[in-house]
Amino acid sequence: MKRLFSLIKILFGLALGGGLCAALVVRLGLSTADGARLWDGVSWPSVLGVLALTHLLAWSGAHKWALWSRALYCNRQAGEETAPPSGSCFRAMVVQSWAGQFVPPSLAIILGRGMADRQQASFKRGVLSGTLDQAMEFLFLCAILPAGVGVLWFGWGGDLFFILSICGVCLAALFVYLVAYHARRGWCAFLPSLMLWSVLRVGLTVARLVLGAPALGLPIDLLAIAAASPVVALLALIPLTPGNLGLAEWGWVGVLSFAGTPAAQAGLLALGFRVLVLVAQTLLLIGSEVYVLYRRSSAFVEPSRAPDL
Repeated sequence: MKRLFSLIKILFGLALGGGLCAALVVRLGLSTADGARLWDGVSWPSVLGVLALTHLLAWSGAHKWALWSRALYCNRQAGEETAPPSGSCFRAMVVQSWAGQFVPPSLAIILGRGMADRQQASFKRGVLSGTLDQAMEFLFLCAILPAGVGVLWFGWGGDLFFILSICGVCLAALFVYLVAYHARRGWCAFLPSLMLWSVLRVGLTVARLVLGAPALGLPIDLLAIAAASPVVALLALIPLTPGNLGLAEWGWVGVLSFAGTPAAQAGLLALGFRVLVLVAQTLLLIGSEVYVLYRRSSAFVEPSRAPDL
């Protein structure tokens, strides 16, 4: 019964998200001709860049997951650590990121990490690891929100956006350190690396969003996309549709239109980037599973006999 109820929720979310996307298409008056022009304008080198950034996001997420495991599962009395190997972290990150297109992304990562970590530690600690990881990344993404608002509302330039983003990240890092120092002082030794990985992943996420416009051949201000990313990320807190389908697209259109981007171009960017990321994550998932099967098959190959002397 629980599985049936979960399936109904997923199907309802997909229907709601698809309906929101369809309503956006109708509202903007988009047609198949717009889709054809979007396809004709695709820049394949930029598409390869999106694929590379998708891989880097999974790779960095796997390394940060392993680091969180050492921070949470370290047995200081025995001097031992029980962290999942980085290879299994990478595969799980790829699967979770792909599944996040069909269920709420934060839920997919948190519950998926709990399922993966229950063999090394416990489901509860896996959920804790995923929750803290997502909270830290979201905090650093929100740290550039004031700079983004300055660009979108007051028309600030890229240099001021960059400087204020650095200041916001530094203040967020100080806040995280002070909280950890008073709450769990043992984590402080791991915090510098954890925060660096989190900032790197935020930078990769924004870079992939920015690269989406040239990949789709859309003449949209790249600074406006970077500034809008933390604003739209707030929609991730609303787990109504799988992968925030429809909500993110409407958010991108609203924010970019406010910044002066034509609504039709903003809609094409939001919808086209959704498809592009899904394709990139699907290819990464297939490649990861093929590599795992290859490693398993090669492990069962009998070693060659040494020549008789």
